[in-house]
Amino acid sequence: DAYGSALALSGDTLVVGKFGGGAGAAYVYVRSGGTWTQQAVLTASNADPNDRFGESVAISGDLIIVGAPREASSAKGVNGNQADNSLGFWGAAYIFKRSGTTWTQVAYLKASNSRANATFGCSVAISGTTVVVGTGIGKSAWQGPAYAVLGDDSSATGVDGDDSNADAPDSGAAYVYSLHGIQWRFDAYLKASNTDAGDSFGYAVAIDGDLIVVGAQGEASAATGVNGNQTDNSLPVAGAAYVFARTNGVWSQQAYLKCSAPQIPGPYDEWGIGFGGAVAVQGNTVAIGISGAVEQHPGGDRVWIFTRSPAGVWTQQQALAPLVPGSYLGYSLALSGETLVVGQCFEGVLNGGGSRKGEAHVFTRNAGVWTRQAVVVPSNVGTSSYAGFAVAAEGGTFVVGCGRNSIFSSGDNRVWIYTGAGVPNITLEQPAGTALASGGSRTMGLLPGSSTDVVFTVRNTGTQPLALTGTPNPVALSGSSDFSITAQPPGTVSPGGSTTFTAHFAPITAGLKTATLTIPSDDPDTSPYIINLSGRGLSTSDTDGDGLSDAAEYNLAAFGFDWQVSQPAQVGTYFTNANSAGLYTTSQVHAFNLGTQLLTRDAATGQFTLELGLEKSNNLQTFTPFPFLAPQTSVQPNGKLRFQFTTPDNAAFFRLKTQ
Repeated sequence: DAYGSALALSGDTLVVGKFGGGAGAAYVYVRSGGTWTQQAVLTASNADPNDRFGESVAISGDLIIVGAPREASSAKGVNGNQADNSLGFWGAAYIFKRSGTTWTQVAYLKASNSRANATFGCSVAISGTTVVVGTGIGKSAWQGPAYAVLGDDSSATGVDGDDSNADAPDSGAAYVYSLHGIQWRFDAYLKASNTDAGDSFGYAVAIDGDLIVVGAQGEASAATGVNGNQTDNSLPVAGAAYVFARTNGVWSQQAYLKCSAPQIPGPYDEWGIGFGGAVAVQGNTVAIGISGAVEQHPGGDRVWIFTRSPAGVWTQQQALAPLVPGSYLGYSLALSGETLVVGQCFEGVLNGGGSRKGEAHVFTRNAGVWTRQAVVVPSNVGTSSYAGFAVAAEGGTFVVGCGRNSIFSSGDNRVWIYTGAGVPNITLEQPAGTALASGGSRTMGLLPGSSTDVVFTVRNTGTQPLALTGTPNPVALSGSSDFSITAQPPGTVSPGGSTTFTAHFAPITAGLKTATLTIPSDDPDTSPYIINLSGRGLSTSDTDGDGLSDAAEYNLAAFGFDWQVSQPAQVGTYFTNANSAGLYTTSQVHAFNLGTQLLTRDAATGQFTLELGLEKSNNLQTFTPFPFLAPQTSVQPNGKLRFQFTTPDNAAFFRLKTQ
């Protein structure tokens, strides 16, 4: 019944599609303590045996979308009339939401331009509360370019073009919906920038945040690379992929991607799928598959990786090749962080020979380079099961499903769940949330006799446990004895987890102090992690004679002060600006002349009240008060008021203020 030919994974929730054996269904499983149990079976609100509900599935948190590409109602948009069956193979998609352990259908999606044979829902994707739905025959019915491809027929191009015509049969489309408050709404109608008949735009879709990738496995240009010439049709079924980005709620095409070597699907039963037949996206990385391909030289199956720079420029990063040519590597893809799982449903068999059991290849990226970490052949898989027809991945877990296609009469009704994919990845933050690259530095300055603690966060952004391998302690410190590690981290950090350690600085004398932190680990591309510490014991004297003490100038570095160089003009400007911001000279403080009255007399009782406040700031704009609480506040025998704060503070400015 095609159980396992569509898969989706989010955290500890797995969705398995089954579009055969009746009206179709999507099975929801949850993991607790390493054990998977079935939580729900999802079915359509207007279930029909011919709809192929479950041919595509996607999940994000507590939301699941399920495609039914042969559903037949003529409704349009969101939550229309689903009761008729007047428009065969038009297709639909259904959104389900989880509350507690209960799943409920919350939306019934149709395209904005109902048309027979578009097979809306052949592909689906979801990220947060945005979903994208593609049209096309879909890989579960695909039998190669000699057969009908189906899909949207409009000749529109770009975003939100004219969807009413049928001038480009089977060109394909993708539709974007999102949650607005409590209502799902249609947001955008996506078409290729070079729409043409038979292109199958929407055959595969993927989304992550504000990026959507749409595969058009039948596109026919001979262009290569990024944003090449898309106007010719000289290479049928070569395929393409299109990247769309959302800015301020508006979608626009950002890139047109082709592989660097012209390819067309290979000869086996004419079943090969062009570039864009499988797509995946996460962050600034896109993976695109072409399976059953022949280049101008043999062995064309590839997975092509593209990355986007901070400036928004897409480039090809790498091409991942099969171990055996003609193996249909890249038939399915799942991208999770630095891990890519690739389905290879023919298990390295060229032109149909062998068992066709299928397998999955796991690749990991270190320092920008992808390498094959493992090849997985599911245990006890049957002959001609085509494992790798579908894959899903999240963190270090991935799932492999077998397939059923019109050309594939067989297939195991099982899915295999694996853990252990990926690698650990260490990052260091100081302060928490601010990355500090290996080889970077952290500076501090204090008066001799005082001290400060600096807390570093060690984070594992990989998918495997991170081992801090230093001995006898995870963090080693070398250099000045004015530095020390007062709180060592534990030796292991779980995937996605974090821990901390504390560096202590207590200068004994004035002057520059330096030290080095070294953190060895089993991160394969960043070990050891090294941080250079720089600290200064500050002098309270004005050694350069410009009117400010060295300690004051050190804390004013953001204002252009170099505490080792005399800058009388800079100091004068500082005093002028500081006075206008509410900071006062010593003589003003001594005279109780702060611009407002500090000492007041109650006319009825004759009593005087002195009200003082102390505030601090780092920017001369935002001041926050110190609380004067016992025992920090006291009256000394000589009559002086003393405010002593037990917590050290390194603010750049302090001021007195009336309450």
